Parts: sequence; C-alpha cells; structure tokens
Amino acid sequence: NRELSRKVKELTSLSEVTQTISNSLDINTVLDTIVDTIKNVMGFDICSIKLLDRDTNSLAIKITRGLGDEYTSKGPTPVGAGISGLAAKMCRAIIVNDTQTDPRVPKDHILPRLGVKSVISIPLITKQSVLGVLNLYTKEKHEFTGDEIRLLGIFANQAAGAIENARLFDSLRDSYLNTIQALSMAIDAKDRYTHGHSK
Repeated sequence: NRELSRKVKELTSLSEVTQTISNSLDINTVLDTIVDTIKNVMGFDICSIKLLDRDTNSLAIKITRGLGDEYTSKGPTPVGAGISGLAAKMCRAIIVNDTQTDPRVPKDHILPRLGVKSVISIPLITKQSVLGVLNLYTKEKHEFTGDEIRLLGIFANQAAGAIENARLFDSLRDSYLNTIQALSMAIDAKDRYTHGHSK
C-alpha cells in the first residue's frame, strides 16, 4: 500500500529529525536538517527559514534551498509585511495558492519574478514567542493538503524548540564566560604577580 509506505517514511523521518536536532545545539545544523528532511520526505525543493531579529522586528533569511542570489540578497522582511511577515504577525500559517492573483502578494513582489506560484509560510512558535518562519514554495500551482500542513507544522514546532534550546545554550555559555572573566580580573586586581596570567 503506497499510502502506508508514505506514512512509515514520514514517521521514520520525523523520528530521525527529532533525534538529530535534540542532539544538536548548533542552529545551522538544526536548520539544515529541517530543510533537507522536508525536501527528502515531502518533495519540496524550494524552501527558506527566516529568523526574527527582535531589535529590528524583522525576519532575516537564515537558510534557503532552491532560491537564487536575488532572493537571498534581499533585505529583511518587517513583521506584518509580505507573506512571511504576515505569518509571524498573525501566529498562524499563511497559504497563497497563486502568487499572480492573491491580493496579499504585491505586484512587484520577488516571488512571481522567480516563477513561484504557491507558498506556505508557517511561524516557528515556542511558548514564549515567534522565533521566525518556515516557508515552502512551488513553481507549479499547488493546493497544500491537510496532511502536508500538519506535517509541516510538526517540522516547524521541532525547529522552534531546537532553535530556542540552541539560543539558551549560547546565552548560558556567554554568561559563564563573562563570570569567569570577571573573576579573573578580580584576582589580577588583588595580586599584581598574577596580572594577566589568570585570564
């Protein structure tokens, strides 16, 4: 049964993704794993992940597959603007079945110029907030099925959790290093013979 084989492949891939990203504290490894799995399991060759920069309240491209330099060199997307910005603002998936006719896609938008017909943008959400968005694109018109949306939602949840863990680890590591450096400077200030050696 083809349907059963597809479900087994999906579950196996989900298990592998979960294991890989739960063992990694490197954001780039996590994002690579997510987009490669989406391509291998679901057959979507074109995707991107944008992460939220809280200082500018905009989404910056972190990783892409199947998109050229014109896309990757474009600036950040403000939250609330464009398809991914709308998904981040509304905290829900935004689906565009036809970029040529959908009123949410401006006429001068880059996606129609790149030949992209359909898009789904899914926010990466943790308990605290939106961290970014996962975007998938197709060159042919595509109506995303309930199963596809559900599976992409699971990938997005996995990515959000792993990104948050990696950021927490980086923050904790920086905090420890700063504490050790402060202690080193305090030791050097008390004892001129150890000056410079503690660090």
